[in-house]
This record gives sequence, C-alpha cells and structure tokens, in this order.
Amino acid sequence: AKSSLNDIKSIAIPQPNDTLHIYPDFSETTNAIGSHLVINRPSADPSSINGGYFSVRLEDCQTRWTPCEKECLGIKWMSYYI
Repeated sequence: AKSSLNDIKSIAIPQPNDTLHIYPDFSETTNAIGSHLVINRPSADPSSINGGYFSVRLEDCQTRWTPCEKECLGIKWMSYYI
C-alpha cells in the first residue's frame, strides 16, 4: 500500500465542453465488470485526463449474459458516476 502512494493518479470532473470516452471491460473468471473514463478537454494543447475508474461484481443472473451485454452494463454503471 505504501509503494502505491508513489504513483497517485488524480481524478478530474468533466466540464460541459469536454468529450468523454468510456472504456468498459468484464472478467469472465471473476464475474466482474469495470470501466475507465477518459476526458478529452479541448484546448491549445489537447490532453487526456483521468476521469475515474469503476468496478463491480455481477449478480448471479447477470453472469449468464453475453459479453456485449456485460460491457453495456459497465457503460451504464459508469454513466451514473459522471
């Protein structure tokens, strides 16, 4: 835990003129989904900013869903945190 403090990544709050990119993923072996939010902020020097991470374990009924449905669920849950 102490060594992880050397690589802290801050999380930014999206602004109205930002472009948001959500990268969903799921793990079949652990029955979990997650997402990473990347913020592209328009400026003279465009940059990608960390918007945050999200992960959750799937419920029993959700484990039988197709991979596409699981990725969609990751997008849905990440949109609640934006």
